[in-house]
Order: sequence, then structure tokens, then C-alpha cells
Amino acid sequence: MELIKTKNMENHTIQSILDNYLDKQRKSEKRDNSKWHISDMGHCLLKRFWKRKGIEGTPLEPRTMRVFEVGRVIHKFIQDMLKKEGVLVEAEGEVNKGDLLGHYDAIVQYGDKKVLYDFKTVHSNKFHYLKKGERDRHYILQVLTYLMLLQEKYSDLKEARILYISKDDMCLDELTYVLTDDYKREIESEIKRLDDYWKKDIGPPANPPEKWSCRYCQYEARCLKNKLKK
Repeated sequence: MELIKTKNMENHTIQSILDNYLDKQRKSEKRDNSKWHISDMGHCLLKRFWKRKGIEGTPLEPRTMRVFEVGRVIHKFIQDMLKKEGVLVEAEGEVNKGDLLGHYDAIVQYGDKKVLYDFKTVHSNKFHYLKKGERDRHYILQVLTYLMLLQEKYSDLKEARILYISKDDMCLDELTYVLTDDYKREIESEIKRLDDYWKKDIGPPANPPEKWSCRYCQYEARCLKNKLKK
């Protein structure tokens, strides 16, 4: 059977419709750059500094935008199920204190205790690396920063969990964390360093948590140009 192609087929496909929709959605979103975003905790300080400055990085690829949207759909699915089961205290809650801003995914009630959740949709390969003991320190710092700030509102909120979701096969895994003194000091130290650079209006040195993470950073090209100038 012969495959039929039209002259402008690339403009009349579901992929083109999806990508056009997501591009318009991205452009319409207003990001508050007046504060440090908690979702960036543990990431490169220079990247965070540029983001707060409102400096544009390389636009995300359409495929990446589709992946992010699938993540949002999965998050909504889980939140809806938790609500129907009567255990959802809050979903998509906002934390806004001082120079920190962020949105957490859920607070769930288990009997007489509350648990804070951050959902992370990942590729199945990543998921099974986690099953072998790999840990994402930046995710841990993110969820514990939420926990630290939310304890003022919820005195019975003592633990946080990262729910990893393998989007390829919907395997789930929960990792539990508590706000130890060491974690609290690390969080406060990172925020202080960012604030110090911000007050001086000097960009901090690039400090990616792992070298490979630079390949996925929107500021990689700008960062390389900066290094070449020095």
C-alpha cells in the first residue's frame, strides 16, 4: 500500500498541533523571577542567578515540552485519586516566604500524620537505577526545603517523600526523608550563598551537581561563552 504524503503534511499532523499548543502555552506562562525557586534547589548557582535575572536560555525542544506535559497529566491523575480516596489535604500548594517561592505536589493524611509529597516522573531506566540505590540530592533538597517552610503551617508535618513514577510502565517507588540538622544547614547555606551573590549583583561560579547535567541545561551555550572570555 502506497504511503500518501501531502505537500504541507508537516503542518497537518497531531505532533505539529501538540507542539504548537505547548509553545503557545509556554509563551503565555508568567514566571515570577523576583525570588529563588525552590524547584531549583541543589542546581547550579549560576543557572539560578541567570534565571532570576530573567535571562533567557536556549528554548526547550518540542519533545521535552511534551515530556513535561505528560508529567503534569500523571501528577493530576494521582492527585485526583488521592482526593477521591479522601486522603488529600492539599494539592499544588504554594510556598512563598522571603525570597523563596515554590509549589509542592501534595500533602497526604495517613491516620493521625501528614506526609508531604513531591512527584517525579522519570524514564524507566532512571527508575530502575534508583532501585539500585542511586539518589538525587537536588530532589532531596527541594522537598526538604518545602518541608522546612511548611512546618510553620503544619506542626504535625514531620516527613517528606519523593514519589518516583516510571512513565513508561507506571512503576512507583516512594523514598522518605526527614529534615535533619545537617540537611537544614545545607539548605540555609545554599540560600545564603545565593542571596550574597544577588546583593553584590555578581554571578556565582558555575557549580553543576554533576558534570553531565550541563548537557541538559538551557544555559550551557551561554556558560561556555563565559568561560571562553576568561
